[in-house]
Amino acid sequence: MLPELERAGRRAVSVSLHDGERRLPPEFAAAIESGDENTLAIVDGYEQLSRWSRRRLDRLCANRGGLLVTSHEPVGFPLLLRTAVDLNIAQQIVGELLTCEQTQSVIGADDVRRAFAAHQGNLRETLFSLYDLFERRSRGEITRQV
Repeated sequence: MLPELERAGRRAVSVSLHDGERRLPPEFAAAIESGDENTLAIVDGYEQLSRWSRRRLDRLCANRGGLLVTSHEPVGFPLLLRTAVDLNIAQQIVGELLTCEQTQSVIGADDVRRAFAAHQGNLRETLFSLYDLFERRSRGEITRQV
């Protein structure tokens, strides 16, 4: 999306927030403040921000090019796109991550299916679980069920 925004004459300033990051990084806020009406702020993980940081960001973007956010929960903005993962997509992603034969022999399609079901379709938690399983099997702590 960034190349398309730039082709349209927009300047995108982006940040990815992670668990526990309740404030905007100072350099991100400074980049927005120095922007103009073509400056679009993009925040991945917007739900991490405190209420005060959200208000501050709204003020920073008020006279600029706007604000685009991603979130794992509703945050009061109009929804542009909702993504969803099914078991086939999860298996495809795991297959792309497991590139060599040795690695593929450690985690199988049944492992992906079980993890995906156990985490109720949450891909992030499924991948964390499969990573842990991969590590345990690689160390010989548990064996693969065939």
